[in-house]
Amino acid sequence: MEKRDWRHSPASDSNVSASEAATYPFCAKAWHLEHVVDCRPSDAAGKLRRAGTAAHLTHGSEFATAYEVTQWRLRAIVGLLAIALMLVVIIILLSEL
Repeated sequence: MEKRDWRHSPASDSNVSASEAATYPFCAKAWHLEHVVDCRPSDAAGKLRRAGTAAHLTHGSEFATAYEVTQWRLRAIVGLLAIALMLVVIIILLSEL
C-alpha cells in the first residue's frame, strides 16, 4: 500500500469534515490510517463504529432529556421558594398591623 504525504494530499486542500475532525481527537491512529495511509476500516470495524455512533446518539438524547428535566425541576423549586418567601413577608407585614 502506497503512503500519501499528508501535506500534499488532495484532502489537505479541501475542507475538513466534522467526521474527520471528530476522528482525530478520539483516536489519532485511526485518523492517520484512514486519512494519510488511506487504509479504510474493515466491514466489521465499520459495523462496530456505526453501532458505537448509534449508542452515543442514544445516550446523548437521553442526557439532553435528563438535563431539561433537571432544569425544569430547578426552576420549579426556585419559583416555589420565591412564592414561599413572599408569603412569609406578607404574613410578617400583616402581623405588624
